[in-house]
Amino acid sequence: MGTSKMGDQGESTLEKKEEVANVVNPEVAEYGNEAVPVEEEEIPLIDLSSYFVKPDQFGGIHILDEQFEKVAGAPNFRQLPGFPIFGTGQPTEAGMLEILKRAKAGRDNAKVIWFTVRQEPVVYVNGAPYAHEHRMPFMLTWKQSW
Repeated sequence: MGTSKMGDQGESTLEKKEEVANVVNPEVAEYGNEAVPVEEEEIPLIDLSSYFVKPDQFGGIHILDEQFEKVAGAPNFRQLPGFPIFGTGQPTEAGMLEILKRAKAGRDNAKVIWFTVRQEPVVYVNGAPYAHEHRMPFMLTWKQSW
């Protein structure tokens, strides 16, 4: 055995930490003195290759009673009476701007929080919303006959 120097003790401690690090599950991160599992974040990915893109607005989309005001580009627009809470179907770009104008009426610096509860993606083309739609079985048969 050789003599131990101050610098050697530091290296020895470092080597021990490296050994422990190699034994610890790589899916666990240290948080203070506790081991906390590290969850890998999955990137959301939707394969839309078997879907058609369809316009998200169509004639007859407004189904609310006549007591509700119709706002162009904002189907089924409504407001909870007495509260700054609004609801709508998927609006057009112009419909969004109209909703924001109404929500901020008289309060230019008002903040607006917009929630959407749709799961499927929506894309805007020339200000109009489009979403995906399952291909119908007859469409697959028709396409296969090309």
